[in-house]
Amino acid sequence: MTLRLSAFESGNRAITFVGFNQDCSCFAVGTQNGFRIYNSDPLKLIRRWDFDMSEGMGVGFVEMLFRTNYLGILGGGRHPLIPSNTACVWDGINQRFILELAYAGNVRAVKLRKDRRLVVVLDTAVKVYSFESTPQLIHQSETCLNTAGLCQVSQNASNPIIAFPGIREGCVTIITSPENKEISSSAIPPPRHFQAHQNALAVMTLNADADMLATASEKGTLIRVFNTQSCTLLHQLRRGTQCALITSISFCHNPVMVDDQLVHRLAVASDRNTVHIFRLKSFTDRTSSYRLARSPSSQDSGLAGGLLKLNIFPNVSTVRIQVDINSKFICVFNPTNPDCIIVLGADGTYCKYQYTWSGAVTKEQSIDILDFCNEEFDP
Repeated sequence: MTLRLSAFESGNRAITFVGFNQDCSCFAVGTQNGFRIYNSDPLKLIRRWDFDMSEGMGVGFVEMLFRTNYLGILGGGRHPLIPSNTACVWDGINQRFILELAYAGNVRAVKLRKDRRLVVVLDTAVKVYSFESTPQLIHQSETCLNTAGLCQVSQNASNPIIAFPGIREGCVTIITSPENKEISSSAIPPPRHFQAHQNALAVMTLNADADMLATASEKGTLIRVFNTQSCTLLHQLRRGTQCALITSISFCHNPVMVDDQLVHRLAVASDRNTVHIFRLKSFTDRTSSYRLARSPSSQDSGLAGGLLKLNIFPNVSTVRIQVDINSKFICVFNPTNPDCIIVLGADGTYCKYQYTWSGAVTKEQSIDILDFCNEEFDP
């Protein structure tokens, strides 16, 4: 879960970026003069890097690889550390950049994978490289305009997929990128394409097993959950009837068994200052899931021609949390307590909310992370 801010959006605050790592145990904060890494719970500043004006300072994107020393970095803020057309990898132990890739246009995101894969997201393309001193291009795909840098990379070795917007608005493309670094691009299975929404995509996220992909469009009223292998629509969830900006979607990393059914949790944050938490039951038979409708003209390309008009599926429970933060924010499930939501605001606010499925919500903690680091950490 990540949130990037322009220099205008950050205002008088130093923050340019907030984002969690793959298991939500840590989060990164990009600032006008560097970046910081925090432990999610208990809140603790782990590392801090500040740069001086002579080399530029602002960091606008930080991609952690769990808790390793490798971080994907993009420039940002009023005086960017890195040009907007360059993707870099930072070695936190040696405190230096170990890799730089420059392009003709803007770089929107950098993604890292445990099996030494590097994914670079451009305005209209996604490029997959081997993660080594001299990266080798393994795969590239064209996309529709993707200035938000939407891209999800599976960390599951048995399901090594990468999901990103397709060439058509509202379409999703899923590719398989095997672990074997010697594999040629011709050996990679063909991409899968499907139409997730009629409007442009705003958010997408994979669950830990990478067998489910949740998406929302710029309209922001519905969230759809798809099976990543069959492109089957599993769940359709309503956030509300009024349009909203969905800022994050997060799966709980630890589904539980309830009455012999596997139950997943999904948290959705929006600019309506709400977090909706959905409890999703797994389907036990094929008739309980729905496949996207396809028009005859789209069969050859693999693109869905349209979406079935479906009601909201009945196997969902919902909790609503009203968040009192005066900025955009993202949220995740607390990795040590799935009944707790961690909220991270673009203004630097860190909050924890305890909830029950009966609807009871308790705000446990609210901290300004910039003030917190000044009080608790001695660089």
